[in-house]
Amino acid sequence: MIDWELYPPKAAGRGRCRAAGIGDEAELATKPELAQTMSKRALDAGGLPFRWFTGDEAYGKVGRLRM
Repeated sequence: MIDWELYPPKAAGRGRCRAAGIGDEAELATKPELAQTMSKRALDAGGLPFRWFTGDEAYGKVGRLRM
């Protein structure tokens, strides 16, 4: 594993996140948004070449990730 992101789902809302001890600085994002963020970080770092990555079927429905 080369990267990770906390996944507090948008549907949870800030109230539930606070109750779970997740601060307001944590951005609420969908899993495909998080995958795009982590892919961009890897590309921007320049030291980690890759041609493909994997994800479950939900990610395949997101055109910007396939591109």
